[in-house]
This record gives sequence, structure tokens and C-alpha cells, in this order.
Amino acid sequence: MAGGLPSGTPGSRSAFESIMLLLAAGIGSGVMVLPRAMAAVGVPLMTLMFVFGWLISSLTTWILFRAVADSRSQPESIMTISSRLLSGSTPNMLGLISPQALGSELDPHDPHDPHAPFLSPGGGAHSVLERKRSTSVYDYKDRKRTKETARPTLSLPLPGPSYGDLLAMVWIPKMMVFLDLVLLVHQQLALTVYFLFISQFVAKLPYLSDCPRDLFILLISVPATKLAQLESIGGLARFASISPAVLLFMMCGIFWRWLFPDNMAPADFSHGPDPATAPAVMCIAVFSFMWHTNCVTVARELQDPSPTRCCLVVFVSTTVLLAAYTSLAFFGYETFGQRLRTVPTIMMLYSANDPIFMVVRFLLSISLFVAIPLNVYPVRESVLSLIRHNFPKYLDRVVNHQDFLSSILVVLPAILAINFPDVTQIITVIGGSLVSFLMIVFPVFIGELVLPMWVVWILQALAVVLVTFLITASLGLYGKPV
Repeated sequence: MAGGLPSGTPGSRSAFESIMLLLAAGIGSGVMVLPRAMAAVGVPLMTLMFVFGWLISSLTTWILFRAVADSRSQPESIMTISSRLLSGSTPNMLGLISPQALGSELDPHDPHDPHAPFLSPGGGAHSVLERKRSTSVYDYKDRKRTKETARPTLSLPLPGPSYGDLLAMVWIPKMMVFLDLVLLVHQQLALTVYFLFISQFVAKLPYLSDCPRDLFILLISVPATKLAQLESIGGLARFASISPAVLLFMMCGIFWRWLFPDNMAPADFSHGPDPATAPAVMCIAVFSFMWHTNCVTVARELQDPSPTRCCLVVFVSTTVLLAAYTSLAFFGYETFGQRLRTVPTIMMLYSANDPIFMVVRFLLSISLFVAIPLNVYPVRESVLSLIRHNFPKYLDRVVNHQDFLSSILVVLPAILAINFPDVTQIITVIGGSLVSFLMIVFPVFIGELVLPMWVVWILQALAVVLVTFLITASLGLYGKPV
């Protein structure tokens, strides 16, 4: 739910640091619709949904952590472009990029390339990368079963795999296009949500409230487009890291106003929750635990990734998130009751003159504005990957016009935000469809690397049922909207 994470050295993070990084990746702007979701279904059912989301996220996050740890001991299966990203100046939010996305080849003679010791001088089919590209999933599984043949790597730090690298180990190469498509659509809808949230916050800020919403969205898309064209986004990434702190401040403000209403209207409990909204609310509850594209980066940087430490990091992180979400939704619901159903987010119900939430709106607007260009980078790489796979003759032309591509990737969500202003519905679609693949389907398939096949088959069967339920619910085929 949040943006990119600060880069670190592979294997350099303690368990506590890894937990903090996971929470920074998980707590995002979507938390502002959780009180409304609780108002729709009631406290008991919403709490049960949170627990269900906690269970799913715990299992699939653990699978990714263990797959990363296992792959770090087998460098011949993971030496890809992701280590270039980690060892260079490129921010790690591009960690989802596959080698095909950048069209790069590895140089065995380059002394600065960490891949060089593992590549044959002649390159070609004898290089590790070429062996990986041409090796079937069954060949990889055979190598996995004979871990004693893995190359010792005590002399060099292991960068570890990216999310796409893990998926490439269990899927045929052509299926990787599907990952790029999911990432592309997911990020574009996420950017649309950012534009909508900013416009809602600004509507209650002094001196800016009179600006028409549509005009304001177009105005902020101009500087966002310029920022998305920067060659380096390291400074932006550091600035965007204030988002978790701002959201924590918002949670404390909600709790404070529950204790001290300060002349606010009393909560409205004149009518009860509507169970028919449960399918749509389930999509939101699942979306709230989404951090899986960033958790691979966190797993790469965990010191001594033993099964116990991986389990500890995952369990503590998901449990803290569960407690935070449940508390936020509960206190927000107790403060306003069914009035939450009349506004897109809880932030709209606090007075424009409330000093606490004036500060929150201002800081959230800045944080989300910076997050827009930050999130354009992985989207742009997904587009390049799709072009590389399907229209290779146009790749050089597109690469030479990346500024224009970045502009399109910013302006398109702005146009979507103007024409589709229902932020809750967009989050429902993201949580029910796209997040279902990134959080459930892909990790379950990656589970082939760390789990017995009979367990994977059971999880795949359960995933088919759950994902079908979430997708149909997000499309409104049954149930009522939140």
C-alpha cells in the first residue's frame, strides 16, 4: 500500500529493522477507508475479515521470505539484473524489474559487476543468465533438490532475487508478461487513488478549498510529470518515507478525537450495518495487508534469514498491522458511526478548522504527491518489459522517449481520477482483482520453491476459490458496494 523502501546492503538489516521496513511498506493511504468499511459490515465481521487478511498475508509473506532465503544460497539461479540495481544508485523500488525489462546483458569482464565471477567469459548459452533463461522449471527443481551442488559464495554478498525473479523460477518465460500487465494496471489505479486523495484533502485546506477538484488534479499532474522524468529519485524516495509517520500521526489524532470530541456531532448509530456489503469489504480488507512487492526487497536485506527469524519478522509485522488496522477502524467507527457511509474517507468528517487534521491533510498531500512520480518508475519498467517481449523493434525508440512515456503514465491516472471519482470503488477493484494475484496467486506458485508439492496443490486449490470470490466481488457481480 505504500511506496518504495530505502535501499540497503543485502543481508545488513536486523530483524527489528526488517519489521519496521515491512510496516512502512504495508501502511498506506488505503487505511483511510477502513473505518467506512467497518461501518458497512459492523465491528465483529470486520474484525473477522482483518484476521482472515492477517492469515493470508502471514502465509504468503512467509513463503516469499523463505524463497528469498533459499535462493540466496543458490547464486546460479538468481544472478540477474536485480543485483545491478542494488549495487548501483538505482532505487530498489525497481526491484521488480526483470533483465528483459531493461534489455541489458551482463559483462563477465566488468570488474564492477557482481555477476562477473559467475559468468563464463564467452557469455552466450554458457553464462549463468542464459542457462537460467533456457532452463525449464523442472530442471530448476532438480537443482533445488540437490543443494549440495550449489556454488559456495562466501567471498561475495548475495543480492538475492526480485519478485519477478522468484516467479520466473516456477513459471515459463511467456507468463512473465502477465506479471508486467498486473503491475502496470495495479500501479496506474494506485496513482489514480493518490490523485483523488490529494484533491479531497486540499478541499479542506485554507486558501485552496475554492479551487475546482478537476482543475486542481490537472494542475498537480504537471509538476508530478516533471518529477517523474528525473534520472535519480533517491531524494524523493527519502522524502516519501514520511508517509508511515504521517499515517501514525493520523491514527493518534483519530484516537484523540474519540477521547475528546471537541464539539463534534455525536456518532450516528440509527441504523445497523449491511451484511450485503461483506464481499466488497473483504476486497478492502485483503488490500490493506498488501506489501508483497516490497517484502521481497526487505527479505533480501535480512541478516541470517533462518526459518525462525523469517517467521518472527513476518508474524510480528502482520500482527502489528492487524492491531493497528483494527484499532483505527474501531475508533473511527465509534467516533462517527454510520455517518462514515456518507463520505469517501474518514478524513472528510473532521472539521476543516481542526488543527490536528489540518496538519495531517497538509502532510498527507505532500507525501502522496511525491509518491506519484515514485510509483511511475516501476510502471515505466513494466511497459518497457511488455514492449521488449511483444514489440522488440520499437524498444529503442521508446527508451529514447522515456520522458514522454513518463508523462503519459502520470496524466492517464489524473484523467481517470477526474472521470471516476469513487475512491472506495477503485480500492475495491484493486483489492479484489489485482492484489489477489500479487498477494495470493503469485506467492502460492512461488511456494513450489519452499513447500512440499502436496501442500502447494492444496494452497493452489484454495487460492482458485478465494481469488474467484474476490474478483467477482470487486466487479460487483454479487453483493452491494461499500
